[in-house]
Amino acid sequence: MKKEPGVYPGVSFDEYASWDAVNHSKLVGFKDTPAHARELFLYEKPSTPAKEFGWLSHLAVLEPDRLWREAVIRPDVDGRTKDGKPVLDAFKETLKKGGANEGKKVITGEQRQKLQTITANALAHDTAREYLTGPGQNEMSLVWRDKETELLCKARLDRIALVSKLPGVSDLKPSSERFMIAIDFKTMGEVATLRNFESNLLKFNYASAAAMYLEGLSAIFPAPELRPFVWIVAETDAPHLVRLFMPSPDLLEWGFQRWHGWLRQYAECLRTESWPGWDPGIEEASLPAWAAKVWEMAL
Repeated sequence: MKKEPGVYPGVSFDEYASWDAVNHSKLVGFKDTPAHARELFLYEKPSTPAKEFGWLSHLAVLEPDRLWREAVIRPDVDGRTKDGKPVLDAFKETLKKGGANEGKKVITGEQRQKLQTITANALAHDTAREYLTGPGQNEMSLVWRDKETELLCKARLDRIALVSKLPGVSDLKPSSERFMIAIDFKTMGEVATLRNFESNLLKFNYASAAAMYLEGLSAIFPAPELRPFVWIVAETDAPHLVRLFMPSPDLLEWGFQRWHGWLRQYAECLRTESWPGWDPGIEEASLPAWAAKVWEMAL
């Protein structure tokens, strides 16, 4: 579906996915080869338990009313027992076509407790609470045209917050001015140390996504400088603490170079109708730098 450049709040993800424009989750395949990227354009990657819990956490924190329209709690019974089996069988009937819970994600009582704790901790964090509950808009979908390639791009931001103070800037005097900040909610299966989060930045391509989102935001809402970008990060293991991070200028610049490079490759693939894989020939493999350092220290 063709969509004109602009901002589209409140649209469903299915509608957003139908728009004929390229997004980060497709472009990221170019970090390997165009052939790998083509697979992402043709086929959806299967979900994982971690991704599904991340989605549930996203709903719990950002759209709690929607959570229980999308999910249902499994009865806390043993289906192998005489008393538990009929309860569980009746619940399963509600999940079938035409049932009250058709299409809903089934979660356990333990998962519900985790979601409640993550939400409580997010709201107990002073800065996160301001960003999540103050003025702003969740699920902001953007469409813009890239000036260099002239390709339509799209992005779906978790939240745009309008705040009274920019992150990293000390208060000089009271002001009624509001500043726009892009918010991205993430979950981590590890303790949210800076080192662990920076590792996830590389593994899951957070920097290039942030850079693309900010460029789309600037295309729709021009400003002299890029808006701040903040990751709200929740630990999926107890005690489910919440921590906030923001990208350094160097990290954002690296992210810009990454996603623009992928977009250029995509434009070239469309022009040539060719999606090449690895270069032919044989390449020499060496000991990674980190392993070489460990080896040298052991000598």
